[in-house]
Amino acid sequence: MSNETVKKVMAEKRRMTIGQLTDQLVSGALRRELGMDKTEFATLVSVMRSTIRRIEGLEATPRMGLIFNTAAVLRIGIDFPVTEERAKKMTMKTDIAELTSEKLEEISQRYRKTEVPKCHICGAEMTIQRMSSSRITYGCAGAIYDETGCHYVEGRSLADDHYAESRITVVDVSDPDVLALVEALEKAQQRIAELESKLANPVQLPKTNGYWTEQEKAYEEAITLAKRQIHLAGFRCEGDE
Repeated sequence: MSNETVKKVMAEKRRMTIGQLTDQLVSGALRRELGMDKTEFATLVSVMRSTIRRIEGLEATPRMGLIFNTAAVLRIGIDFPVTEERAKKMTMKTDIAELTSEKLEEISQRYRKTEVPKCHICGAEMTIQRMSSSRITYGCAGAIYDETGCHYVEGRSLADDHYAESRITVVDVSDPDVLALVEALEKAQQRIAELESKLANPVQLPKTNGYWTEQEKAYEEAITLAKRQIHLAGFRCEGDE
C-alpha cells in the first residue's frame, strides 16, 4: 500500500466526526482497513499525534488517551512513510485454500473470548479489578455479595496478601466479528469440498452408437443436449477427455 493509497483511505473519512473517527481507531477497524499489524498501527497513531501538534490553529479533541483532529489526520500520508517491506505485508492476500482447518482453529483460539481465570492459591474464580484497553487485571478479592451487602470469606480482608499475590493481567483480544468470519469460511470450505467431490464423479449417460429411425435419432440428440448442459454446469461426463 503506497502513501497515495493511505491518503485516499483516510480522505474517505473526511465526512466523519472526530468521535466517529476515534471510534474506528480505538476499535481497530481502521487498522484492519489499512492492513496494518498492531506495531505499524501504533507507529501511525504516534505520527498522527505529532502531526496534530505541529499544525497551528487546529483544535484537538482528547479522548481515551489519544488526540486526533480530522484535518490533521488527512495529512498522515505525507508523514507516514511506507517501506517496501511494509507495503508487501499490507498488500499481501491470503487464498482461501491456504486457510487449513488447523489455521482456522488457531485463529479461533486467538480471538475467542478469554475465560475468567481461577486463583492459583485457592482455586476460586477471580473477578475483574481493572481494565485498560485489551489488558484485564484479575484478582481473588474473597468478597461475597448478598442482599445484606459485601462480606469476606473467613480469614480474608480487603486488599490482603492473598489478593495481592493472586493478581494477574491478561491480554484479551477477543473479537466476535473475526469468529463469525472464521465460521463463514469453514462453511464455505465444506461447501467447496462437497462440490469438488461431485465434480470428481463423472455423469454416466447411455452410449450413442448411431441410430437409424427418427425415434432413435431424437434419443441420440437428447443425450447430446444433456451432455452439453452437464458441461455448461461444470461437470464431466464419463468418457470425456
